[in-house]
Amino acid sequence: MAEAIVKVVTDLGGFLTLNDLKYHAEVGSQSVDPISIEFNGQGMSEHYATHSHDGLGAEGGIEVWEHPPNGQGIVALMALGILEELEKKGKIPNFKVEDHNSAK
Repeated sequence: MAEAIVKVVTDLGGFLTLNDLKYHAEVGSQSVDPISIEFNGQGMSEHYATHSHDGLGAEGGIEVWEHPPNGQGIVALMALGILEELEKKGKIPNFKVEDHNSAK
């Protein structure tokens, strides 16, 4: 099975060896702590103030959790933070459901 995995990866231009798989089998995966951001933009505070939900942050927003670097999760959290700040400064509107997939 390991040889087949290595063959597929290398045939597709990747870099993986049997020793890589052996090392992983011996050492295992590294346990990591998730990272999060409390998102309060786009009406989240108002929505969650009127509805009962788990996972509320201190401000009444929603806590969004991702895997830490070196994955893509940090990018999603950064994007939410940027959106929240742009909204606070009046640079972007509070989008409505009907605005989805619109030019607005």
